[in-house]
Amino acid sequence: MALAMVRFRREASTFAAVARRGVGPGADLLVMHQAVHGSMVPTGGRPFYFREGQQRDTLGARHLPRVSHVLAGHLHPRQIVKLNGVPIVYPGSTEKTSFAEAGQTKGYAIWTLERNVSWNLVSI
Repeated sequence: MALAMVRFRREASTFAAVARRGVGPGADLLVMHQAVHGSMVPTGGRPFYFREGQQRDTLGARHLPRVSHVLAGHLHPRQIVKLNGVPIVYPGSTEKTSFAEAGQTKGYAIWTLERNVSWNLVSI
């Protein structure tokens, strides 16, 4: 099992180029710190949804290299978003850092990285 890790990039196109080089011919999974199309954060009122093309750093399916799963950070609410059938797992933050997070479940993910990749979201 090989992991590729890509830090936050301000431009989706830059992320895509770096991620494709990082994954190369051999990485199975991608670890990233980036928002993807369809992910959400609360704003205190209505939720804010990230949309490819509306925010220059938001990734769409075309920006992801071929991997089976994405282990993601950056967004505080726990959520799983699929792009081209690939699950992007945001376990969320472990701490409530704003009033908008008051009703959110906090926790982390435990990953099983074997032939069949899986995860379990743990609440704290």
